[in-house]
Amino acid sequence: MDGFLLALQFLTIIPVKRNFPADIFPLATVFFPVVGLLIGSCLGLVYFFTAFHFRPLVAAASVVIGELVLTSGLHLDGFIDTVDALASCKDRDTTLKIFKDPHTGAKGVLAVFALLLANFVLLPEFTLPGIYRVLIVMPVVGRWTQVWAMALFPYARNNGLGTSFTAISNWWHLGLATLFTLLAAGLLLGPAGLGAMLAVGILAYACCHGLTKRLGGLVGDIYGALCETSELFFLLLMALFGSRLSVFGCF
Repeated sequence: MDGFLLALQFLTIIPVKRNFPADIFPLATVFFPVVGLLIGSCLGLVYFFTAFHFRPLVAAASVVIGELVLTSGLHLDGFIDTVDALASCKDRDTTLKIFKDPHTGAKGVLAVFALLLANFVLLPEFTLPGIYRVLIVMPVVGRWTQVWAMALFPYARNNGLGTSFTAISNWWHLGLATLFTLLAAGLLLGPAGLGAMLAVGILAYACCHGLTKRLGGLVGDIYGALCETSELFFLLLMALFGSRLSVFGCF
């Protein structure tokens, strides 16, 4: 239970007023996709109530803003820092220093604008009731890739918030998180959802492998960027698979 509460505290704005021991942090990664399911359910409700009164574009904007509010922009901040750091094309040590720079660069601002715009324009591609299932699964897949990165790749620094989650070997954490994500994607979106999940996983692994070669490991900001880009890629794939979803009974 403590692992779930810690994941809820870390990934959302839901107040969980409790101090957790260090050994609970790696366990919390098991519950990242579970918290993603809760986030997705909230986004589905946001879309439902907004679409009841307004057009799909307004509902799509409400979902984008809703996730931003619900997560307090945690992963978007990591996405911006990651873009600024990697776009600098500097050596390893300088790049890691840019990750910690509190100032936001122009490239990071442009990239996050493009990311939010892409999410906004993709959501109206889905029809009812299928969009609710996509919204529920999307945050699950995004947070599953974070567990993937934490379990399979080293941390680039000797200390930092990310080391708390990667302090011990957590292969079984990844296994449980993967099983939950497989069930969510398969039951709600059928083969199309499983295919999109597999593609996102392959892309996430490739990105993490490349960044590990460049930086000697990953950092917390990269985990956030991985979540945001995985969600976008999942949305894009589900939009491409949209014509098939009716065949699988998802729409």
